[in-house]
Amino acid sequence: MGGLGNSRENQRQPAILGDQQGICYACLMTASSDTKQDITVRQFQELIHRRYFPTDSARGPAGTFVLLIEEVGELATALHDNRPGKSPTD
Repeated sequence: MGGLGNSRENQRQPAILGDQQGICYACLMTASSDTKQDITVRQFQELIHRRYFPTDSARGPAGTFVLLIEEVGELATALHDNRPGKSPTD
């Protein structure tokens, strides 16, 4: 794998959202531009596959769909609860 997991910095213990290869997903999204590593679409697909395929395939299509819908519902609730102009007592 090219940019991910090869440097000494990425070999350290994974942070909260990492995997066995020591990749910190949160770090990929929040690193400053001078510390970010280049990643190809294919590498990102492999990263997502390693992270989600085992649990999603064990859960099955129906269970994964239900989980997705629950997450979308939580997002909808958060957006509704934090909409512009909403008072704290609404």
